[in-house]
Amino acid sequence: ISSGSMAATVVPTYVAANLHNRGLGLRLVNVLTDGLLFVVAPAGTVRGVAGLKGKRVAVPFRNDMPDYIFRRLLASADVKTSELTIEYSGTPLEAVQLLMVGRVDAALLSEPAGSAVIAKAATFWRNLERAVDCQKEWLNVAGTTTIAQAGLAVSDRFATEIGASGVAALHAALEQALQAVLKNPAAAASTAASVLDLPAPMVEKSIPFSRLVVRTASAARADLSRLFELLAKDDPRII
Repeated sequence: ISSGSMAATVVPTYVAANLHNRGLGLRLVNVLTDGLLFVVAPAGTVRGVAGLKGKRVAVPFRNDMPDYIFRRLLASADVKTSELTIEYSGTPLEAVQLLMVGRVDAALLSEPAGSAVIAKAATFWRNLERAVDCQKEWLNVAGTTTIAQAGLAVSDRFATEIGASGVAALHAALEQALQAVLKNPAAAASTAASVLDLPAPMVEKSIPFSRLVVRTASAARADLSRLFELLAKDDPRII
């Protein structure tokens, strides 16, 4: 993105704001999910955010959107980071592996990783569940269950090349794609499986939990502003 070789990219929304504010010429076109984060744990072992006290929790991507959201949820539930052990991993796959082998008690996962590990564990007679729905818990933080988590950003150069009508056409194409996904999740999963390197049935299972949307950034402005204000409480440099 910073080199200018990537014209359009899906990023955490705060990343688009951060790079824009750094002068890298990036603008957010839309929001593509209203939140797809869950804490996955063995069934019956975790009840809510407070139930994570004393647990070992795998969290992918230190100092990235899931980590920031998780910290705000802990603070809202009056759970100090010293009251649990956070095991940071480089990728969601690493977090999944830590959970599968029992090295952690729970894992913070975005979809489709959450659906994938639940389905995979079932084949080994292990019963995992979405113990914490981060979107529902976000209500206690922000007064809304909407987490404007990620969206499409384009470079100023690319936006100039294709013009306002081109940006609008790109957004409209994503709106059409969303309707196709919702109308036929199985077909969408089949198309996406190879890209995501996951079996199509696992991708299909994740769709109802991914809260997919296609909202223009301007329409999502209030949600974005609230999210950025909350993230900045930890460190204004985030945005």
